[in-house]
This record gives sequence, C-alpha cells and structure tokens, in this order.
Amino acid sequence: MCTPLIMVVDDDDDFREALEEVLVGEGFRVIAAANGEEALRHFRLGVMPHLLLLDLWMPHMDGWQLRRHMEDDPSLKNIPVVVMTAAHAPDAVGMRVREVISKPAPIFDIVSVVQRNVNIPSTPP
Repeated sequence: MCTPLIMVVDDDDDFREALEEVLVGEGFRVIAAANGEEALRHFRLGVMPHLLLLDLWMPHMDGWQLRRHMEDDPSLKNIPVVVMTAAHAPDAVGMRVREVISKPAPIFDIVSVVQRNVNIPSTPP
C-alpha cells in the first residue's frame, strides 16, 4: 500500500509549513501550494493527491476558482477535498467537498480530519 499524498493549498506560509510538518510526522506524504495556480501546476505535472486540503481565500487563484477548474477536469473532479476556511462555513456549500474546517483550527484537529477522509473512496461522478 502506498503512503497517502496530501496536497495542502493555503497562502499562509507559517500555517502551511506547520501543517506539512505535522502531516509528514503522522506518516503522510505532503505537497504544498500557496494558491490555486500553484496547485494547478502540480496537477499538470501529474501530481494526484489522495486528499486536497484547500483554503478558500488566497491571492492569484482562490479556492473557489481552483475547485471550479477541478470540477471541469475529469482527471481532477474526484480528488477528495476538505475546505479549511476562516470564511463563514456556508460559503463552501455547493462545492462538493468532504468536510469544511473553520479556521483557526488546531492542527491536530485537521490531522484527524485527514485521517478520517484519506481512505474514503472517491465519490463517483
């Protein structure tokens, strides 16, 4: 069995790096992006994570824009997504995501969400 790959997309460098460090310590592989554009570049290079942790408010390409790109691309639309947002949780309604985490959230609560969602099969189209 391969080690699950988690993609963390968040523009807060300190938060993203801390979350990456903790997830790696928990046995996950992690790839990080500071915004939706960076995440799309990783996808175009063939990176297909088992779970995407996605912030909504980011410069250049926000989480809503990235999610729309993913929904329009058959190779990306079934990647499981967990939204992490300081926005009001209903803002993520209709995004077809596994869960919404309100920020700020303790990093180990986010790790629990990852563990709970990483082994769930993708929802069929």
